[in-house]
Amino acid sequence: MLSLFYIKKHFSHFRHSRKGKHAHSPFVYQLSMAVFEKKSPLSTAKHPILLNSPLSEGLEEVFNGKYGLLTAKIAAYFNVKTVVSFPSDPIQPADMTLINIATQPQVAYDYFEETVKYSDNDSVIIIKELYHSPASALVWGKIKSHPKTTVTLDLFHIGIVFFRRESSKENFIVKY
Repeated sequence: MLSLFYIKKHFSHFRHSRKGKHAHSPFVYQLSMAVFEKKSPLSTAKHPILLNSPLSEGLEEVFNGKYGLLTAKIAAYFNVKTVVSFPSDPIQPADMTLINIATQPQVAYDYFEETVKYSDNDSVIIIKELYHSPASALVWGKIKSHPKTTVTLDLFHIGIVFFRRESSKENFIVKY
């Protein structure tokens, strides 16, 4: 059963979100046009990092449905070679990190903070279940305001975090 908190957040997100192609950031606009707006035959089965990596074990839940396809498209767009995920993998350098904050929000935030130490300008972190609970929403807020975070995309069910030196700090609420 959906909580009242979740329903309120969903309506708020719907009211404030815009398509990514309306972003004034060149980076977000290009990402939106290449990944969010583009219809692609890509599936998770066709993206080798999602199938062949020893780190991809336990990621099946993260890669289900339309957000799984989106994650695969993001991985392809950024030419991701390595993926780690919380809670199944130890913290280590990776091109993409997947964090589910639903079950242990504070532990997930601690994992995020440690992951930031290994992140560079091209790293992508995808956060799952942003508004699962008030604690999850609080952690998402802390991630957005983290000093090293520059660009965040809030798609309601997932959030995408970048550490781009050439971008100013911006948070986008994207309709997907």
